[in-house]
Amino acid sequence: MEEWIKVGQRFIHLATVCEVQFDEHASTARVLYAGGGVTLLHDDEARELRDTLLRHATVPDEPHRTVFVPGLE
Repeated sequence: MEEWIKVGQRFIHLATVCEVQFDEHASTARVLYAGGGVTLLHDDEARELRDTLLRHATVPDEPHRTVFVPGLE
């Protein structure tokens, strides 16, 4: 995905995101980037990122994983 998304006061370039780990109990999201960078989002920003990514995601049969497939929107 060559798309930028706005989450709170920041922009995230989805092409550089390797993985996003959500913790529903703590209302946090950890964004892991190519090159080793990490961003930790809390509360509203974490929920906004989750909602935005789920609109672009393909969800496989395994209920614990969400996989992004470039070009499928």
